[in-house]
Amino acid sequence: MKKVFLLFVLLTLASSLFAQSYEKAWGVGATFNSVRFTSDVIADKLNFGFNGYAQYDLSTRHALRAVVGYDVLTGQDPTNLATEITTNSLSLGLDYLFKFNYDIPIYPYFGAGFSIVAFGVDNGLREGSTFDELSANLFFGAMFDIIGERLKLKGEFSQHTLSTDYFDGINGLTGGLFGGSMDSYFAFGIGIHYYIDGEVVKESVLPSGITEVDYERIDNINKKYAAEKVEPKINSLQDEVNGLSAQVDELMKELKKKQDAKPVPAYFDNVYFSVNSATPTFDSMEDLLHTAKVLSGNKSLKVEIVGNTDNTGSDKYNYDLSKKRADFVQNFLVSKGVDAANVSVKSEGAKSPLTDNATADGKALNRRVEINVVK
Repeated sequence: MKKVFLLFVLLTLASSLFAQSYEKAWGVGATFNSVRFTSDVIADKLNFGFNGYAQYDLSTRHALRAVVGYDVLTGQDPTNLATEITTNSLSLGLDYLFKFNYDIPIYPYFGAGFSIVAFGVDNGLREGSTFDELSANLFFGAMFDIIGERLKLKGEFSQHTLSTDYFDGINGLTGGLFGGSMDSYFAFGIGIHYYIDGEVVKESVLPSGITEVDYERIDNINKKYAAEKVEPKINSLQDEVNGLSAQVDELMKELKKKQDAKPVPAYFDNVYFSVNSATPTFDSMEDLLHTAKVLSGNKSLKVEIVGNTDNTGSDKYNYDLSKKRADFVQNFLVSKGVDAANVSVKSEGAKSPLTDNATADGKALNRRVEINVVK
């Protein structure tokens, strides 16, 4: 049983991906359990119990829950197999959960906690009720989407080690997930979990300064500019081509005149960055996409990319950061079809401020990359 529990944990760690989860959310749940002694008695029968809990998800990774549980466990005295020992237990506990987030609707977790346990033993060496014992709990489980995003089906395996050697009614040397003389039992439960409130958060690996919403908006902008590239449709029927050829020639001449008359810009909009970031802000990404479109359509146009920072940090740090910003812009333009030979890079660090660094607004304007046309 120990090997199975540890294998579940290792498989979960090895399979962890990123996906949606809840944060700052209250939830409630209930689990029906199959329980069994793993201590001094002979436990051939599976018994049953249940628990209810309230859970608060602190973040997409961490949660706390308060649990009330009731279990009935039976076992045989190894010195007298005709004697069946029964333990009824009531527990009140507090658990910590660490959650993994998958890119499919499954949400594994594991954790640990403790419980205050009141229990009574029938037919044991020490009978009667005890109200002041503690239990150390380890558990591993997973939730699955079944109806919408808030209602989950869950399964959980848990190991409970008591601070007493009287829980199973016999004094012995066997007990605990990791050995020792304290009594223990395990439980496997199936239940449901319902999130009362809170927001779904979808995690993903994005560059610093870019949120998931920003990423989707940038992707939409990129698709919009890509859609503007209109490819001429050539009719396969030769007679229609011949009939329209004169009109096409006339339209192409007019289009060429408009292209030739279009002025080439002397400079492009600056690209701005957040504090300590080498990824442009969302607003600057749209400007950068427009710049890429213009440059990719003017193959003879050459530009110089100049990276800058505000005056926060050392000279070396600012120089390195300004180079990373300039490199980002260069790589982005090249990825959008701009000839790499037409793009040069320069790093200025903090030595060429656009405005005074005395205010936050001034610093924001100095955290920039300039794209200058080379004459």
